[in-house]
Amino acid sequence: MASGEMSKKLRRGLIITAVVFLAAVTVTVSVWVFRAGPNDVFIESQNAQKALNAYRRAGLPWEATDLLPAPHVKPEDNAAVDITAALNGPDFEPFDRDLPILIRRGEERDWKKVDEGLRKYAPLLYKVTRAAEKSQLVFDRDYDQGINIGYPELLCCKDGVKGICLRAKMSAVKNDLLAATSDLTYAFKLAALQAEDSTVIALAVQCQEETIALEAVQYCATYFASNPKAIELLQGMVSRYSRISDIGRSFRGEIYLGLATIRNLNNGEAENIAKSRERPYQGDQQSNQEPRQIIRTGLPKNVYVRALMTRHMEVWTDAKHRMDTDVGDPESTWQDLKAISDQLKSRPTYSKVLLIDIFPTYCDVVESVVRVEATVQVTNALLSSLEYRIKTGTLPNKLGDIGNWTDPFTKHPLTFRKIGPGFRVYSLGPNQMDDRGLTKTESNGGSDDIVAIYRPALPPVPHHPKPTQ
Repeated sequence: MASGEMSKKLRRGLIITAVVFLAAVTVTVSVWVFRAGPNDVFIESQNAQKALNAYRRAGLPWEATDLLPAPHVKPEDNAAVDITAALNGPDFEPFDRDLPILIRRGEERDWKKVDEGLRKYAPLLYKVTRAAEKSQLVFDRDYDQGINIGYPELLCCKDGVKGICLRAKMSAVKNDLLAATSDLTYAFKLAALQAEDSTVIALAVQCQEETIALEAVQYCATYFASNPKAIELLQGMVSRYSRISDIGRSFRGEIYLGLATIRNLNNGEAENIAKSRERPYQGDQQSNQEPRQIIRTGLPKNVYVRALMTRHMEVWTDAKHRMDTDVGDPESTWQDLKAISDQLKSRPTYSKVLLIDIFPTYCDVVESVVRVEATVQVTNALLSSLEYRIKTGTLPNKLGDIGNWTDPFTKHPLTFRKIGPGFRVYSLGPNQMDDRGLTKTESNGGSDDIVAIYRPALPPVPHHPKPTQ
């Protein structure tokens, strides 16, 4: 009897304990799911106004008009007019197609073929060089289209820089200092104008253009290695035009493009993201859909869209404060954005899904800014080494003999290697490993070093025309 009563009490106690335990688990799971777990729609959508207030206090763009220059740019001052004319002209498509062939001819030192090819596109290159003389670059874009916006004009800019840098190399081979330095100046000016375009894609293109121009300087220096005036001009050019990009300005447009994309999600798209986080929103995929009316301002009403926008504003407000602290220090910005990217990935939730997908790309672009900084350093070190050689008749034994050149990735001096009558000076790059100063071509893509090479210049390949029949 006593044993039976004990058994009943024990069972009743176990049932009560189980119920309490299940209730606790239910509460815990509910809090995790609806407030901090994968489905964080509720808490994020509730925080929208608070996030917006902080976002606006940080000076971030809320409407597309916040990105427009003040005062308005006059057409005669706007490089976009000439770039658009070059892009829409009849020569651009064939130029874009022929340019890789001409660059390969230059690598083979068949400069006669290069000269013939570039002469054909002289009118287009003239428009590009005229654009480089303008003070501003503002394209007429509808930023409220978000990620559906196109950037064909940036391809024209980059092709133009490639073309005039190829022409500068050809002029150096001909020992035409004025023509070479004029084209290099145009290339640097055009690259600098990309900073006026406040998007990350424009920043990436600017980095590519500056790298192309700096590598052209290195090439030209090989042919002007014994000319003190030429080396001095090249040094002044690199010093004047190679400035650290304004990363914060470039991200303003990108932040707004993300905001506009989220603002214009329809309810179904937002809820599909909630159901399948593996496939983030990719823009309008069905071309046969009726065009939507673009939403240009305001917080969304749909809780899913509202949650995405809230997280977007929270993350970018944090990133903006970090970038403001890091002004002039792209390495720190790079590390800060990587830290934010890692935080987003460490605990994925619905509201973070778009940011998780895109943040690694942003980190790669800022890494490119640091790579350009390293390219500036190795180019300056190469030019100073040649200046030392002109004055003393010999190359320096070490970089410390001519100055302090710092690798932005390691914060240690650049690496200098003498090789026969020439030398290599290089940064270890993002992986911070010494790949012996090999270029990506020499190492089949395995080297991460950022290299400037001096070897005695080779003459052009003789051109032997085919005999007429």
